[in-house]
Amino acid sequence: MLNKIKQLPEKTSFIMGLSLILLSGILFFILSFAFTLSSWIVLLMESVMIGFGFILIINASMKRHARNDR
Repeated sequence: MLNKIKQLPEKTSFIMGLSLILLSGILFFILSFAFTLSSWIVLLMESVMIGFGFILIINASMKRHARNDR
C-alpha cells in the first residue's frame, strides 16, 4: 500500500491530504446529525483520516524536496 501512495503525483497527494484533514471534521459533524455515534468511535475514525492525510502531505513534501535537491 505504501508503494501505491508513493506513486501518486505530488499535487494530487497534497490536495488529497489537505482535503482529508480539512473535511474530516466537517464530515463527522454533519454525520452526527444523521447517526448517533459514540464520541470514541468518532475520535478514532477522525484520527485515522487525519493521520492518513498527514501521510499524503508528507509524501508530497518529500517528492518536492527530492525534486528541488537535484
